Amino acid sequence: MEPHRQELILAVTRVNLATRVCAALGDAQMFAHLAQYYALVATEIASAEGQVIKVMGDSTLLTFPPEHPSEAVEALRTLLTKANALWQQVDDRCQVQVKVGI
Repeated sequence: MEPHRQELILAVTRVNLATRVCAALGDAQMFAHLAQYYALVATEIASAEGQVIKVMGDSTLLTFPPEHPSEAVEALRTLLTKANALWQQVDDRCQVQVKVGI
């Protein structure tokens, strides 16, 4: 396989205080909550042709095609709102952070 260069919009999400909150939940609740979060991430970014590349704990690595950056940003803004609401059901101190670049 030959390597090739490709431009992508990359986004990384993480949740402040998630490690502490998940530890307090216990394993079964923690895995159920993370599964809800991962499903929400995948659903919300699909509208902008986003893909989940990797998840690790409360963090996700996402990509979007570079042709429509405004759609990617809008999908991430919607995700941020919904993900904050989901995490704040468990602990109102949790805040989702999103970092984006091309």
